[in-house]
Amino acid sequence: LYVGDQLLQSGTFAVEPYAAGEPTFGPIVFAPDVTQDDQPIDPADISDPVLPAGSKSAYAFFSGINMASGTEWTSQWFYNDEPATDPKPHTWDLGETEQNWISFFNTDDSPLESGIYELRLSVGEKLVNLSTFIVPEK
Repeated sequence: LYVGDQLLQSGTFAVEPYAAGEPTFGPIVFAPDVTQDDQPIDPADISDPVLPAGSKSAYAFFSGINMASGTEWTSQWFYNDEPATDPKPHTWDLGETEQNWISFFNTDDSPLESGIYELRLSVGEKLVNLSTFIVPEK
């Protein structure tokens, strides 16, 4: 989506066959911080995923769907359509529908740059969920 020549939001999707009962993830909710008991602080509206300018981190919250304990999955973050991290392997150690979170931040503790960030979640070789959020210019 553009306003004038300014890109405000983008997204991609893929249509793949999905069999009932396969492991996947629920909607991804982004927040700039997390409480000590693993709850999002000031989560972005899922229909307008914008984190405040100057945010130093992004937390992604999502539930497992048919995710048995021990299921191997992978996360990868992108910034402005370029890989921002290498794919990171994980093992689901929660219940089949429990909520998990992962985070993205700069190693030097600087604020996230303005732009479009995307998180891709895969189970095995299959991309099963992705979502984007925006950090606006100050």
